[in-house]
Amino acid sequence: MMRRFYVVCVIFVVFVTAGCAGKSIMAKQAWSENYALAEGVEATSPLMIDGSLSTVGEMETPVDTGGATALSEAVVKLPEKKSVRRIVLHTPNIKDLTVYAAGEGGGDWKLLEEIKNNDEKKIVLNVSAATDQIKITVRKTSDDTVTPGARGSRKQVQHARGKIKEIEIYGLVEEGSTEAAEYVAAPGVPSAPPQKAVETPKASPAVLDLESPQSAYTLMDSIPVKINLKIGPDDLVVLADSVTDEMLRTKLLVKTASGEKVPCSKPTPRISNPKPYRGAGKEVMIRDARTLEAGSVITVDIPNLLEYYPIKEPGNYTVQLDMELEVHDSFVGRTQAQIDDLEMTIRGVNAKTTYSQTERAAIIQQLREEIEQLKKKKGDRYLVVGTSGKPLALSSNVLELVIQ
Repeated sequence: MMRRFYVVCVIFVVFVTAGCAGKSIMAKQAWSENYALAEGVEATSPLMIDGSLSTVGEMETPVDTGGATALSEAVVKLPEKKSVRRIVLHTPNIKDLTVYAAGEGGGDWKLLEEIKNNDEKKIVLNVSAATDQIKITVRKTSDDTVTPGARGSRKQVQHARGKIKEIEIYGLVEEGSTEAAEYVAAPGVPSAPPQKAVETPKASPAVLDLESPQSAYTLMDSIPVKINLKIGPDDLVVLADSVTDEMLRTKLLVKTASGEKVPCSKPTPRISNPKPYRGAGKEVMIRDARTLEAGSVITVDIPNLLEYYPIKEPGNYTVQLDMELEVHDSFVGRTQAQIDDLEMTIRGVNAKTTYSQTERAAIIQQLREEIEQLKKKKGDRYLVVGTSGKPLALSSNVLELVIQ
């Protein structure tokens, strides 16, 4: 009987390391510079790739489509094909969007990512494509309007154009190369190695500034002083009473040359009383909140400083504003409650038999328009009584005045 011999071959795969220290031959990777800012890049709107978040570019409707149902899109064309691994969109109104990369042939677009019900102003997409063109198609924006159809017909959706403040496009390059950017990948980005964060100076949440047209006045003059509260890169939600004109006017610190304080002659306004708010099926006690918009400036004018701070003697005086704001991250809003109430009203109108069909359609259309307007604006905000925010200490410049 013939014996069968089986030869088992064992293959060892050796991972080679370079040098005695055991350093990997694989180079570390970092994020590239923003390809969208390179020379020769084209976009549907140049404002989308100008490197500034203060400008806004509108997307366009393709020439082969039209009407109220047309979708808008934007295309970024790079001078050469790049390996794209990350796309960042800064947008004030995009809700639903689809992102494509150009393939080899004309009109060949490959799907990269699809986003629905977006509520963020900054959209980060982790992708993988070798391409020289990126296309963003918008299917829904927060500015879209809906017109109710007549009985038996469908409602009409009128799509507003998508708006983009900035499009950023990144790839992965060898760490330390001239193409590597000086920032760190977001957690969870595919193929992104762990890196040490580069510390960058943080902008101040807010800055106080005092100004006056002159530095010298007489006791017979009106002494105008202007308070400027400049908000930093992020919105601040604070108790509305804390930043009213009258509140800020009574918070100044006026001193003589010897350091003696000149007290304010006006009473400091009281903080408003709590009030109930209907939300989530129950009542909560709330106070009015105010959203200080990012990049905005709140200006309070004091026509005559002497009306608030009775300076009686000539001399040198200093004026400063030291205050503390309480900034809140959590708040309640009543916009949804207002929308619910309007929806209930619409159901009541539909159920009422005394209206003609024309009257009913007109009333409902008006109510629908009110709902759409509520959805577009930031809802009224309130702070829950008893909850604490984060303290923000603010100190203005010292305004020096000579009173003759």
